[in-house]
Amino acid sequence: QIPAGAVRSSQPFRRYGVGDRVLICNHAARWSNLVNRHGFPDGQGDASLDERGGPHIYALATVTRIHFGENQQYYTVQRADPGGEQRADAEWMEPIRTARGEAAAPQ
Repeated sequence: QIPAGAVRSSQPFRRYGVGDRVLICNHAARWSNLVNRHGFPDGQGDASLDERGGPHIYALATVTRIHFGENQQYYTVQRADPGGEQRADAEWMEPIRTARGEAAAPQ
């Protein structure tokens, strides 16, 4: 079930490397520390830069493996919250655009 307000990546699909810090759309968990597509938790970020806006449906993660499936490339990521490892598809991932956003994302 895709949460209300969730949209696929705003960028054309990009490739990520092992060790890249990313934001993954967190479809299932309501208990983790979620952030918006800029990396900011609810109530944080610069309002003039649209960093405060939701939806807050992303979790911080690090790419640990790259897989090459029959039809697409996908990733295994280690979430920064207690969610552990999971599969991530590029269409539901966002790069962290600023150092401020990465610092603000809950660990």
